[in-house]
Amino acid sequence: MADKELLAFDAPDLDLFHPAEVSPDEAIELAARAEQAALQADKRITNTEGGSFNSHYGVKVFGNSHGMLQGYCSTRHSLSSCVIAEENGDMERDYAYTIGRAMSDLQTPEWVGADCARRTLSRLSPRKLSTMKARSFLPMKWQPGFLAIWWGR
Repeated sequence: MADKELLAFDAPDLDLFHPAEVSPDEAIELAARAEQAALQADKRITNTEGGSFNSHYGVKVFGNSHGMLQGYCSTRHSLSSCVIAEENGDMERDYAYTIGRAMSDLQTPEWVGADCARRTLSRLSPRKLSTMKARSFLPMKWQPGFLAIWWGR
């Protein structure tokens, strides 16, 4: 453990706590709207794995033998949808989501559904590429995790 004079005893407020009262009925309605938006986006969207709404409240407390005792509250809200598209006998699935500390940070359920449909439809009718040298391409949703692994974090 670091020497006591090197430790921070006063943590700044990082504005992580944004509670929201969302009833079970409201949560179901948000998830259903995302699912419906995806299903209505294109006739090739033939099935769904559902929509999901989550609201998480957390409390973190940490301390040490130098007498430091800190804690903070946080929230996280998310909305997602996952659908299946079919074309020429081939089926593909994908998902989309929005996540934020505050409910106001979330995209609309209609945005989630439309993005879910777009992502799923983009997977239909893949083409095989010939062997070549090309720039690397990673979907945006993979980049942070991939780069963290690359840099050993």
